[in-house]
Amino acid sequence: MKKTKIKHISGISLLFISVFISGCTHVPNETIKNNSFSGEIINMENKPVIQTPVLKGYHIRFREGYIKPAGRIFVKGDTCIVENAVTQNEPYFLAYSLSEKKRIGKFGIIGNGPNEMLYPDFSGFRNCPGFIGEVYDSGIYRHFLIDNDFNIHLDSIWTNIGETMKLVSSGNMSYMAKNETSGNSLYCYHAGDTTKTRIYNLALDPQVHVWSAYIGSLEINPVRKILVYAYQYFRQIHIFNLETNTCTIIKYPDQHKKHNDIKDWLDITSVSYYLDVSLGEQYIYCLYSGKTPKDVIEDDKKDNKFCFSIEQYDYDGNYIRTIQINKRTRYLSVDESRNKLYVLSVFDDEPLYVYDLPPVNTHRK
Repeated sequence: MKKTKIKHISGISLLFISVFISGCTHVPNETIKNNSFSGEIINMENKPVIQTPVLKGYHIRFREGYIKPAGRIFVKGDTCIVENAVTQNEPYFLAYSLSEKKRIGKFGIIGNGPNEMLYPDFSGFRNCPGFIGEVYDSGIYRHFLIDNDFNIHLDSIWTNIGETMKLVSSGNMSYMAKNETSGNSLYCYHAGDTTKTRIYNLALDPQVHVWSAYIGSLEINPVRKILVYAYQYFRQIHIFNLETNTCTIIKYPDQHKKHNDIKDWLDITSVSYYLDVSLGEQYIYCLYSGKTPKDVIEDDKKDNKFCFSIEQYDYDGNYIRTIQINKRTRYLSVDESRNKLYVLSVFDDEPLYVYDLPPVNTHRK
């Protein structure tokens, strides 16, 4: 793996909601200003692949409260939160107890009234006494806190932020990936302030300006103060140290097209690389496809049931291994404190499966 220093990284910008941040002590290679991070590019073109044996998970069936997932899964300790297939009678989010195997809460009623939501995104669990997580609704620009009993509380209204692909938070600082006419960007936004700051340009190719080319998954490790963005249509993962303003880019050769047509990036002939990201205490887990949706559909017709793999990295950008599982999933969540990997199967009516993660050293060379 070849490492190259970088002085300026162009690409989708990060929206920063600022707050005092403390944490990692990594020393940057060099200091830069004006929406730039110093750091390095790790060229993965000739990397060796370290694969686990195909892991076989076990099915979790709930005695109460059938899961009807429409989106992502979030697990912390005994609590599992799933983005639901919302209806007028069902909310956007369902909460389950893994040990009791039953539904323990729900929140996010559809609507634009008080404490209702239109296009909400669960931003993750929150390390704050009395509250379990937070939600940003890009349809009505509201930020909600979710308490331990799954009641929602309006925290603030962010009319100057607008629609985002994803919002994550650490304390009073929030970070957003936003669609822009020239590509995508990362911004920061400080709670209680009315301004947003563009901190990173996510557009990778000067010939491609459409936002759809740069969609991806954004997650934060609030303890380490690390932000991760994994692209769907470029095989790149960008790791941001928010305390030192350094960035490590994991870069593989990719097969992207050079065009500016939105629908061409979103059709079934574009190769999808990273579909979801989950951050553990020590490692980064990226759900990897490497195929076009058309190829996956053809595999299904042949009953191959192609399963996506999970690439694992440390927070310095070092490749650890590729985890293979026996179920096709679109979303995952990792709980390293219990060495568990949770996925929602594409093909099962009751889709929640859990896998035991093997020790890392077992598969490292």
